Amino acid sequence: MEHDLQRDNTKNLHIKESNHMTVERSFLILEDSVSDELPMNNTETCRVSLDNNSSPTAWLFDTGSSVHICNDQSLFTELQPATRTILVTGGGKVYPSGRGTVKICFINKWGDQVTINLKDTLFIPEFPVNVMSGLRLYKNGGWIDGNDMYDPTGDVFGLLRIGRDGLYVNTEVGKTAVPNQAVSELQPEPCNHHIVSSKQCLDVDLWHRRLGHVNVHQVSQTAKMTRGMFCDSHHNHEPLNYCLACDIAKALRWTPRNKRKRASRAGLIHVDTFKVNPPGIRGERWGMIAADDRHRMRWAYTFTRKGMASELLGQL
Repeated sequence: MEHDLQRDNTKNLHIKESNHMTVERSFLILEDSVSDELPMNNTETCRVSLDNNSSPTAWLFDTGSSVHICNDQSLFTELQPATRTILVTGGGKVYPSGRGTVKICFINKWGDQVTINLKDTLFIPEFPVNVMSGLRLYKNGGWIDGNDMYDPTGDVFGLLRIGRDGLYVNTEVGKTAVPNQAVSELQPEPCNHHIVSSKQCLDVDLWHRRLGHVNVHQVSQTAKMTRGMFCDSHHNHEPLNYCLACDIAKALRWTPRNKRKRASRAGLIHVDTFKVNPPGIRGERWGMIAADDRHRMRWAYTFTRKGMASELLGQL
């Protein structure tokens, strides 16, 4: 099973083999729009807290990283110098040696091999671990359900395993041919060794998103009860920065001037349909909430097809 991440949104290509049931498709995933022109100042962030026994060949799944990071030059299929890119880490600024495309192999829960091309990946030879950006996965429509990694189409392409210091992607790295001559000619630049956070007070905005958009007090209380979330007891956290998800989820309180009389029981029913993402265990991709105008009683349904909403309304 191979997912090829291309810039253009091409049509899906299906190829099946008799023994391994291999599927090759091409669509937009795990990739931001990359311009051919280098930006004047491209700043990325990555704040990870690692154990001393972390393997440098492992792939850490980090929702706090805005970019993919790889420390193995042989995994790059194409690589260019990243002279105008700055990586902000918990220990300071890091200047990557290059930026390009990495080809790695994931193993999903069924044991299928899924080849992924991570485009716009930073090459930092002295980084202690490889990093897959969870933030990019979410921005492009993917999600995590338990230990399974889903792409925007709803297919499982990877499996997460729990390590001592975070979530790691189940990978099997094979030999990758590197046709680009620029890859072998690129010389690694000196790298800042202080690239992992150590005893630095937690980023409240980051953990606000990771813990389901909770408030500052709940983030601080969680840090006191867990390991891996260092927080100075004397540190007064600043208010959270603007969060788009919280702003959209706010309930709008509006009281009409001319209040109307409530309808009779079941005389008026308000219905709202919505998309379910991720889908339910039986493939439910649509949902419906019906509310009685009189007593505010509610009914909730989930179904596989949007057209089933009218059928369920007749059963109320």
